[in-house]
Parts: sequence; C-alpha cells; structure tokens
Amino acid sequence: MRTKEGETELKVPEIEEDKFPPSSSGVFFNPRMESNRDLTIACVKANSPQKFFDAHSATGAKAIRVANEVSNDISVFACDWSKDAIEFIEKNREINQVGNVKIINQDNRIPLHKNKFDFIDLDPFGSPVPFLDASIESLIGEGILAITATDTAPLCGSHIKAGLRRYGARTLRTPYHKEVGLRTLLGKVIRKGAEKDKALIPQLSYYQNHYFRAYMKNKKGAEASDKLIEQIGVIQHCFGCGNRVIVKGYLPNLDEKCRCGKKYKNAGPLFLGELGDKGFIKQLIEQLEKDEIKTKEENQELLQTRLQEVDFPPTFYDIHKACKRLSTSAPKTKSLLKKLREKGFRATKTHFEPTGIKTDTSINELNKVIRSFN
Repeated sequence: MRTKEGETELKVPEIEEDKFPPSSSGVFFNPRMESNRDLTIACVKANSPQKFFDAHSATGAKAIRVANEVSNDISVFACDWSKDAIEFIEKNREINQVGNVKIINQDNRIPLHKNKFDFIDLDPFGSPVPFLDASIESLIGEGILAITATDTAPLCGSHIKAGLRRYGARTLRTPYHKEVGLRTLLGKVIRKGAEKDKALIPQLSYYQNHYFRAYMKNKKGAEASDKLIEQIGVIQHCFGCGNRVIVKGYLPNLDEKCRCGKKYKNAGPLFLGELGDKGFIKQLIEQLEKDEIKTKEENQELLQTRLQEVDFPPTFYDIHKACKRLSTSAPKTKSLLKKLREKGFRATKTHFEPTGIKTDTSINELNKVIRSFN
C-alpha cells in the first residue's frame, strides 16, 4: 500500500487494523509515529547536517523524507539488516527520485564504527542501549543524536530488574514514573557519552504515545562531560506522603527516612538537569510553522508545553493522584495553576500527563492549596 507523509509518497506494508504494526508485517512501519517523523524532519531542517544516518530504516520513511524534503546537499544513509526492508527502501527511493540516499544492508553498528555522521537517528523497536556505543563513537562536531526508546516498562519501574540490566539504574513506579523513565534514559546516554569525553546535552526530550524521544547535541571534551555528569543523581520518593527529594551526585549521601517517618525509595542514577533547551525548541516551533504536515497542531502543542516546562525542577505532581491521597475532589488544572501563581509559586502544565503540573512548591504547600478549594 502507499501513504503520504509531508511531501513524500511512501510504499509501506499492508497493516491489519486489529494488529499492532510490528506483528503484522515483516518490515516495521508504524503510522502512529508520523508525528515523530515530522518532528525529526523539522529538526534536520533546523540544524542542516551534512551526513544523516537512519540506523533502523525499515521502509526508509525517515531517510527518504530527509532526502526529499530537506536538501539534496545532505548525504543520507538508510541502514537496515533486513533484505525485505531494503526492497522497500529501494522502491521508495525510486518513487521519490532521490539520488542522495545510500542504502546499507548491514547491522547498523558496522557502518557506524567505520564512518562519521553529524545526525544519527536511533529508532529501534525496544531499547536503544545496544546501539549507543557505536552511535556515540560515530557522532562528530556538534552533531545531533536522536533516540527513541519504546521499552517503557523497564524505564518506568514496572520491570525493575530489566531496568537495572539495561540502563544501570533503579527505576520507580512513582506518580511521575514517565519523567523518571525519561531521565533514566538520558542518564544512560550521558554516562555512555562521558566514557568517550563527549557531552550529549538534551535539546528536546519528551514522552508521547508510549515511547520516549530525545534529541541530544554533542559537545566534545572532558570538561564539558564532567560538567554534565554533575547533573547525574538520585530522586528519593516517599510513598507515604508523596514527598520527593532531588539529590545530585554520582554517589550522594542519602537520607534513609522521610520527615513523615516512612522510608524513602530511591530512583537512579538518572539525569537531573534540563530536559530541553529553549533556543532549540523555539527553533523547531518556527520551523513547524513553515511545514505543511498533518501533525502540525499536535507537535506545536507538544513543543509549546515543553517550552514552558524548561527551568522547572525535576518531577511533577499528578493532581488526581494527589487529591486521592488527600481524599478530596480535584480542582480544575487551570484554577490550581492560577492559585499557585497567586501565592508566589511557579507553576505550569506538563506534557507527561494531562492531569499533571510542574511547580517549585513543596508537597505540603501543594496540599494546602488543594484543600483550599474544598
């Protein structure tokens, strides 16, 4: 079958409506990830790389779109180990008449070890961890490493042992577990980069539609890596009262008990710095204004929310869960944000949860404000 994304026509596998895409075709294509691909194209346009490497190309959707919609001056590499996938990529290259796409039928780690790129897109089905070493080694200049992780269970605390094995971190199923998952992923990438004296600085990272996505800019040097590593630490969470404590440091001193008397549970090591860069996000917002895509409104809303979240402390509060713990009804999000700001606190919506807010207030102060509505 054929579909169109952006300005590009693509041949993709037939997908049975009642089946999740990976199980319904030998070649992976998920139509629900169109917003991911649209945002990637906007990022490539905004950053103008010279060599784009699509590490898990499948049908070639991202690689062909980059070649067709961005610039003929970019050298595009579409890599996949599957011979069936290569047939789709070749057909899509032919349909769109893009001659600047080199097709590679190998394990992506082989060309990554042999070549250098300034934009690498890792979008595997599952965890990106097996491909991090080769990707980071291959990244040059102030290049972008774009990463997708769909293994949300280990990252969000549902499969703790798998999280320890893959990410070298303990995760927790907190009310803000999606943020714990994203920060755990970033922490793994940053620590892996530091091994090679590369600081991989988050420019945009988010959770959407059951996956994590991050765009990280390379800054080479031990000094930059050391500075970024200082943002690694632990989140201590109390499941009794909902309190959380942010402790920076690779081996920090931790309190055993919360002030309420219950024992803390610890998540980490994970990244405790900024999840995005305002300048980078604004650049993407401006680029999306120019693009004619179906997901424009969805991506603009995501980016605007992410822009507001920058500079807020780690973790967020789920209003409904906080109110359930207090045995009280939940106020409207807009009203709660307004009252928090009136009291001098910073507060905004978060993209992680429709009922979530970010604020610099404590759990005790938040509880007081919530109770004031009843």
